Amino acid sequence: MYTINDAPIFQLIFGLLKDYHTLRGKFLKTEKYTLGEKTEDALLAVLIAVVEAGHAKKEWKISHIETALAKTELAKILFRLTLELKSMNEKQYLNVQSRLQRTAQMRHKVHKRVLFLKNIFKFSFGRSNG
Repeated sequence: MYTINDAPIFQLIFGLLKDYHTLRGKFLKTEKYTLGEKTEDALLAVLIAVVEAGHAKKEWKISHIETALAKTELAKILFRLTLELKSMNEKQYLNVQSRLQRTAQMRHKVHKRVLFLKNIFKFSFGRSNG
């Protein structure tokens, strides 16, 4: 049986979160508990939104996907700040940005598909009562 845990987007975010948790352990103490924690919270919020979207009915998926997209943008900004503060190197930053970009692309595809299905449902519903 296919579950949300099997979804490529879940696997990608889960892996990124695990890798980031390890990286965060190497931060300076002042950044570990401020910037590091906020960044990890943003990644957790993305993961939670993806799981919730996976379990939501079609009409509720959009809000979870939009939350995931917004939290991904926040994570990108926080990672950029992490790079600029020298808490991660450029290679690590590029790896993270690449993974975040792939998750955003996956969510945009799902978002478009859900909107398409929602519009079809409204069209069909409107015609049957018309």
